[in-house]
Amino acid sequence: LGGIVGQLDGTVSGCENNGTVTSNASTEESLNYDIGGIAGNATVEAEVSDCINNGAVTAEHCNRVGGIVGYLYAGSDVTNCKNTASVTGNEGIGGVVGYAAPDAGATANFDYGYSIISCANSGSVSGEKNVGGVVGIARGVASQNESMEGLALEVSSCTNEAAVSGTTNV
Repeated sequence: LGGIVGQLDGTVSGCENNGTVTSNASTEESLNYDIGGIAGNATVEAEVSDCINNGAVTAEHCNRVGGIVGYLYAGSDVTNCKNTASVTGNEGIGGVVGYAAPDAGATANFDYGYSIISCANSGSVSGEKNVGGVVGIARGVASQNESMEGLALEVSSCTNEAAVSGTTNV
């Protein structure tokens, strides 16, 4: 569920969302995931750049919720994006990206890792667990047997100027 696109398999650049993004999931349906102001999820090697989200993202009973992208897959990048609206969810909630996973969907044909560069959040961020002003969960590799060598796991030159609240890992 996204303000511009639900699932991004390519590039989104220069987009602006001014509408609210709301999940109607109830407590019983808490397995809903991937809600974002611009894109619900950005799949392997997707690019999101120069985008602005001004619409509230409300998904109280959902996981992986972000002001720009809910779930950022392997080899994907979010660059120079800004969220100005409130973001509310359950677990893995971020002002820019809810959940970034360096190996999600990756195969031998795709790069691992991710980058979130020069992004800003000025909207309040709230959830229950793993809540961040820029990123809710920024995962490393999934297995202890996998090497971090050469793996681009970058969150840099980002800012948060708003309140962040939750109960665990805030």
